[in-house]
Amino acid sequence: MPYSQVSNVQEAARRIAERCPQMRIEESVLCRILVILSRDLIARLDQLLEPSGLAELEYRLLLMLFTHGGSASPGELCGLLTQSPANLTRIGDLLAARGLITRAPNPDDRRRQVISLTADGERLVKELMPRMTSALTKLFDGFEAEERERFLDYMLRLMRALEVVPAASGERVAP
Repeated sequence: MPYSQVSNVQEAARRIAERCPQMRIEESVLCRILVILSRDLIARLDQLLEPSGLAELEYRLLLMLFTHGGSASPGELCGLLTQSPANLTRIGDLLAARGLITRAPNPDDRRRQVISLTADGERLVKELMPRMTSALTKLFDGFEAEERERFLDYMLRLMRALEVVPAASGERVAP
């Protein structure tokens, strides 16, 4: 969503608050903008990765393998990527079909698998890293180091706060 449309989000929140006075406009706008920002950031990263045939999540999986010495268990990757086992399997299938990862039984426990980065997968990560690093650097160029630190602190505080928001059932939402 273009920045110019933020006023539409603010106006929509004001209209909702007129009909539902208990709704807090500022918090509503903040949440809506965070959702939009997340969606748009992933879309932009997908665009940057498109020439390589990868999506952002596929790149992150390759990157996690790269940073973990080339191999990891599916359980480790699910935690690192905050993905379900089913989604990790789907992504793994795509990457394995392209020859970027392999799956093999764990030599210590044959009931478990090890996912490993292939030489082609490692080469692709190394090729993409400068482009992705440059894009992320440009994204935050307009912020001073102190501002980035505060921004990170605010996001982490929001993540912690989200952990205690009750789900519809009244139980806490599991992160």
